[in-house]
Amino acid sequence: MHTYGKIAVIGAGPAGLLTSFFIRRHDVIIFEEHTSPGKPEHCTGIIGSYTASFLTRLLGNKIIDNKYYGIVFHTPYKKTELLLDKPIAYHVRRPFLEEKLAEKIQSIGHELILGVKVKPGQELGSLWAGQRSFQFQKIIASDGAYSFLRRLCFGPIRNKIYGVQAVIKTNINDPKIFHILYTNTMPDFFGWFVPLNEEKALIGYGVKKHAYHPWRVIRYLAKKIGINKYEVKRFFGGTIPLDPPLKKPVCKRKIFFIGDSIPLTKPYTGGGLYGITLLARPLAKLLEGE
Repeated sequence: MHTYGKIAVIGAGPAGLLTSFFIRRHDVIIFEEHTSPGKPEHCTGIIGSYTASFLTRLLGNKIIDNKYYGIVFHTPYKKTELLLDKPIAYHVRRPFLEEKLAEKIQSIGHELILGVKVKPGQELGSLWAGQRSFQFQKIIASDGAYSFLRRLCFGPIRNKIYGVQAVIKTNINDPKIFHILYTNTMPDFFGWFVPLNEEKALIGYGVKKHAYHPWRVIRYLAKKIGINKYEVKRFFGGTIPLDPPLKKPVCKRKIFFIGDSIPLTKPYTGGGLYGITLLARPLAKLLEGE
């Protein structure tokens, strides 16, 4: 049995939810394979001033749980500090961000279907979700670096970094400064230490292959920063796509791409929220006008 609709969104991450929020003239159905928006958690959550301002105007100040006034850069040769009298970066609460966006899009009448894996149908615009068949006029592919629609239309994203990080409990001298580490031990990307408060932080690194033992790397990074005693509470991570973005992220005027499926990540940090905040509203307006 077919269910017909105007617009489908695949993926209830920030890209899909934010674009859905700006679509008001048509009903939207958002599909998410996990049972909760924003899960599993994988993002460090560092954002700049523009992105923080954009998101807090939309969702309120509670989505930000720390502000940073300095960065310490560690290289094999020296350590450099950059300190300012105003915030240089912010930490956004993930997956609280997705939870608030999900509440917003449901409050305006859009439908969010959780715990369902979507597969392509026989025709462009048709989808299978669980045991149900859907037919849509437009589809937004916001299902990340492994998007099946991205593979069908443009091929897979080939250049990826795997981000591995841990939540640790330790004593932090200055929770308003985060650290970036460039080392010969990890030539693929960089390491990071991001305080969340005075006793909790994220510490992690990026690699092209899972060739490193995470416990050893975390211990190495902590030592470089000067932290000798800490307790690992949990590990998590995800894929950072680093391919050049698609020049025209549209497939046959039917499927529109946003987020990591393009990808919109910054090549020097791997962050994706900035690009999403720039593109979500214009994409929504484009789809409303078609």
